[in-house]
Amino acid sequence: MQITSPTPRRSTHAAALAVVLWIVFGLVSVALYFGHGMSMQIKSAANIHSGAQAEQAIDGAARYIKLYLDSLENEGVVPADENYRWDRVTIGEASFWAVGRDNDNQNPTEPFFDLIDESSKINLNMDDTDALVAMLSKFTFLTPDFAAAIGDWVDEDQEVRESGAESDAYSGVAPPYSPKNGAFESVEELRLVVGATDEMLIGEDLNRNGILDPNEDDGDLTPPADNADGVLNKGLFEFVTVFSKTSTVQTNGEAKFNIANLGSTRQDLADALEERVGSGRGTQIANAIGNAPSLLQLFLNLERSQNVTIEEFGLFDDLLTTSTNAQTGLININKASREVIACLPELDPGDADAIVGYRQGNQGNLTSVAWVTEALNDDDKIAAIAPFITDKGHQFTADLSALGKNLRGYRRSRIVFDISEDPPKILYRRDKTREGWALGTEIRREIAQQKLTPPQ
Repeated sequence: MQITSPTPRRSTHAAALAVVLWIVFGLVSVALYFGHGMSMQIKSAANIHSGAQAEQAIDGAARYIKLYLDSLENEGVVPADENYRWDRVTIGEASFWAVGRDNDNQNPTEPFFDLIDESSKINLNMDDTDALVAMLSKFTFLTPDFAAAIGDWVDEDQEVRESGAESDAYSGVAPPYSPKNGAFESVEELRLVVGATDEMLIGEDLNRNGILDPNEDDGDLTPPADNADGVLNKGLFEFVTVFSKTSTVQTNGEAKFNIANLGSTRQDLADALEERVGSGRGTQIANAIGNAPSLLQLFLNLERSQNVTIEEFGLFDDLLTTSTNAQTGLININKASREVIACLPELDPGDADAIVGYRQGNQGNLTSVAWVTEALNDDDKIAAIAPFITDKGHQFTADLSALGKNLRGYRRSRIVFDISEDPPKILYRRDKTREGWALGTEIRREIAQQKLTPPQ
């Protein structure tokens, strides 16, 4: 009799186990996949939430700054105030920073926190276009052709200045367009001027924060292309504005006294001066005031005729103006950078260094534009720059960066405030998040190492 061996079950069980393991593996993989997806969704939602908080923090910063500017006591002067700060101001679970410019520090590598005085820059819409072109031509990183083309873009005529560009130069552009022959609305409009390049407009300052970031000092390793010399080459955007304009009203809301046409207001001026410089002296000064093209020239006249000192002039210069209408483009000599000062008529880098050096050593004495006469000590150069300078600013930019909950959701905006009239108002606002991180390497490092803790 033949005996048949039973079918072995071990191989069947092994195959079943393999199938089960593959199923389990598949289910675990699917679970991990969906778990990872949900984790990413949660992180994404958290980042969106943090970003929304950062945007709200910037809105809060705008209200905070308007309140600060509305509380200024001295017209056109923004002093340091211990009750207000500009670095890591906490709003709920978010924080904001206002990145300023330290114009007395030649080459900062970490941000300086403050508001930016737009009058510290050259105004592309200044009243004298020929003077504008002459100033811009002093920037060594600009070609003479581009400086002249800027003048032709903004002036109202179709006459081509030497090396400039009018309609014919734009007809060959694809697609062709015409020069504006009118005021710039933003500095970014410079990109439309024929001959514009990133090298001239932004230099090495890719994120436009005014400091030398690591990627701006590494050659061709990361954008932008730079020469890795440890010095930030700033482009034209850093030194120009379209917003600076003087005020024709005092802090009390009354009109300033126009020295070009005092007429029947001379007695009112004398009364106002009496309150500032003393009985009798005010009338003496008021009677000596005559027409002058600038407040600096007025000081020189009063210094010679009435022995008015720099300190005394600073007691009443805010009462005066040289024009009924607001003037566009006067440069605040108290805040301007070396580069901008050197662009003023007849001045050179040595003069700029002398002016900056004087103001660094005399911070408490910069109460009027008259201090320039001691810093410069050259009558011809003083006369040349007198029509173009002031010691006050009325438009201020807040370059705001903000982070939401857990120091995430980075947002950045640039907001320009105007205090030439009461109350302060916003002239311009633009999202700048795409320009990149503006807070330097130290804050980024502290966040990464969890040394900078989220608001409690």
